Amino acid sequence: MACCEDETDIDSVFELAENPRLLHLSQPIQYGASQEYSQKKQPIVEFFKSLFPVEADKKKDAAAFVNNSV
Repeated sequence: MACCEDETDIDSVFELAENPRLLHLSQPIQYGASQEYSQKKQPIVEFFKSLFPVEADKKKDAAAFVNNSV
C-alpha cells in the first residue's frame, strides 16, 4: 500500500483474499449469469451480422449506416 500512496492517479487499492468455499458456492450463480448473458447477446450479434455481411466493406457500410440514420 505504501508504494501506491505517493501516486496521484490512484485513489484506493484493496485486495480480497480468495475464499475457496465461497468460490465453490458461487459457481452455479456465475454459470447462470454467463448463460443469461449469452442468450441476451445472441440476438444483438445476429442483428449486426445481418447489417454487415462478412464479405462487405465493414468500414464503408458502417459509415453509410451512421450517415443515413441521422
